[in-house]
Amino acid sequence: VLLGNGRAVVDTLELTAPTLKAIGEYGRALERAHVDPFQYDFSVAHGVRVSDLIPQPLVESALSGDSLVVIPHDQLHVLPWAGLLHEQRRLFELVPVGVLPSLAAMGSAGHTGRPTRVMRVGVGIYPGLDRLIDLPSVTGEIEDVGRAYSAAGTDVPDALLGDTATERGFWQAARRLAGPGSLLHMSCHGTMVPTEPMSSGLLLTDAKIDAAEIAQGGARFDEVVLSACSTGWRPHEVDDVRLTADEILGIPGGFLEAGTAAVLVSIPPAEGRAARALTTRYHEARAEGTSPL
Repeated sequence: VLLGNGRAVVDTLELTAPTLKAIGEYGRALERAHVDPFQYDFSVAHGVRVSDLIPQPLVESALSGDSLVVIPHDQLHVLPWAGLLHEQRRLFELVPVGVLPSLAAMGSAGHTGRPTRVMRVGVGIYPGLDRLIDLPSVTGEIEDVGRAYSAAGTDVPDALLGDTATERGFWQAARRLAGPGSLLHMSCHGTMVPTEPMSSGLLLTDAKIDAAEIAQGGARFDEVVLSACSTGWRPHEVDDVRLTADEILGIPGGFLEAGTAAVLVSIPPAEGRAARALTTRYHEARAEGTSPL
C-alpha cells in the first residue's frame, strides 16, 4: 500500500523463492558474530532490488515524492531499505528514506528542527572486559561531533567520555540536557539479546543502558544518533512467538517510546572508521539545518 498526496494505492507482488531465501540468509547473518561484511549489502550480495520487494508501479510513484517512509512487515523490518538498489542507484540517492515500525508511529515522526543542545557519550575502552575490542575511533568521533555543532553556535556541554561515561553520569546528564531541541549522540559498544529484545542496550563503562530503561527513563531527546553495533536490529521471533507487524521492540523502540522523533542506527555491526565518517557528516548537515531524514 502506498500512501501519498491524499491517496492510497494498492498493488500486489508475490516474493519469489530466491528472494525469500536471500532474506533468510541475510537475517541469519545479522545474528552471527563473524560474517563477511559484504553479506550486509543486501542488494549487491544477494541480488535483490527494490522492485523484487515492492511492485514496480508503486516504486515509481514513491520515488516521485519529496521523501519516503517505509513501514515493513515481518523479516523485512531489518532490511537496509535506504541502501537497496533501484536500477543502478541506491534508494537514498533518489529520495530521503526513513523506516518506522508501524503506521501508528507515523503521528510522532515529524522532522525535528536544528538541534539547540547536544549531549555526547563515548566509551572506547572497557577495562576488565577482554571480550570487548577497543574502539579507537570513539574519541575522535566525539570531538568531531562537538566541532560540528560548536561551529554553528549550538550548546555543546562537555562530553561523557571514558571513565565519566557511567550509568549514573548518563542519567544525570540526560535528565539535565533532554527536552525540546535536544540531540543525544552515543558512540560505544551495542549489544543485542535475541530472546529478550528490550534487554538489548548500549554499554557504558560500568553498566548497560537497555531498551526498557530507555523507554521508562523519562529523558526525552528529540533526536538520537547511535554509533554502535546492531542498534537497529530486532528479532522477528522470540521463543515461539512471531513478531510480525507493529511490535516496537529493541533499542530504537525504547527511544520511540520515550518520545524521540528521529533515531539513526546501524542494523548490522558497525565498523569504527566508517561510523565516524558517516556520523560526522550527518551532524555537519544537521548543524546546517538539514532535516534528519
